[in-house]
Amino acid sequence: MQSRMQKGAFIVICSDVVPDALDQILKYKEAEDNFAIHKEDFPTATAI
Repeated sequence: MQSRMQKGAFIVICSDVVPDALDQILKYKEAEDNFAIHKEDFPTATAI
């Protein structure tokens, strides 16, 4: 799953099952730790 969230963004997850919500938060946190910005992320950027 690809996310459009900015690094360090505040997210809110609502769940009626706390362990599932915590697992989801940990998954997002691990993905954030592996976050990298690539040239392809900015299709309208032009080279100078």
